[in-house]
Amino acid sequence: MTSLDGKAALRSRIRADRRLLDVETRRERASRLAGVLASLLPCRGLAAYAPMPHEPDIVPLLQAAHRAGVPVWLPVARGRNALRWGRWDPDELDLLAPGTGSFGIAEPAEASLNSQDLLHTVDVILIPALALSSGGLRLGQGGGYYDRSFGPQGEAPAIPPAAAGAGGPGAAATDVTASARPAAEAADEATGIGGGPDQKATAPDRARWAHGGHPGRPLLAGVVYEEEVLPADSIPAAGHDLRVHAVATPAGLRCI
Repeated sequence: MTSLDGKAALRSRIRADRRLLDVETRRERASRLAGVLASLLPCRGLAAYAPMPHEPDIVPLLQAAHRAGVPVWLPVARGRNALRWGRWDPDELDLLAPGTGSFGIAEPAEASLNSQDLLHTVDVILIPALALSSGGLRLGQGGGYYDRSFGPQGEAPAIPPAAAGAGGPGAAATDVTASARPAAEAADEATGIGGGPDQKATAPDRARWAHGGHPGRPLLAGVVYEEEVLPADSIPAAGHDLRVHAVATPAGLRCI
């Protein structure tokens, strides 16, 4: 089986599993995910996406960010180019309505930033995925847009996880808890989002990121369900594939 065949089979399996989730399960997971991601706020700017059907729902987080005054940027796909980005105005774009974009999802009418510009505009980029490896390798839908935007050979290559982590190459993934809790509690107060009394507040420590030598560079967090976080060698890899800096699930957010 080739690398492409392996990716195609994995995509088919995960898509089928997602379609089996009932509405109540998706709603409950969306609530917990919003509580996890709220600890990323406030920030200078947030880049995210309008979820496709059956993807983890981050709309509550985007609405909370807007209410807190955080600029939210959404991708616009054109042809086979790298993504461009437009600022989201909820009065003009309903994220829950069918969109007119390339994949039938909501897109801003204007896209004023390219992906390189975006790196200097936001602190956090939330990236959709079908699966993520424990080492940060992303399996996407197959269109290649995020690889062409932020992958090693993309328009705006992201800092690879090994270089980004404070522990250096080979450092283990970190479940950031105690240092993130005050930020999470402040975000809950500002946004009205919380994971409930049993939800562990977890988030990347942005001070740790800056002290690692990358001030002003955004942290890339892939968003999946917990069962879609796979062992390091489970996703076939190619040289152009994007690796993220953190893995976000309804169970928490872990730095790579």
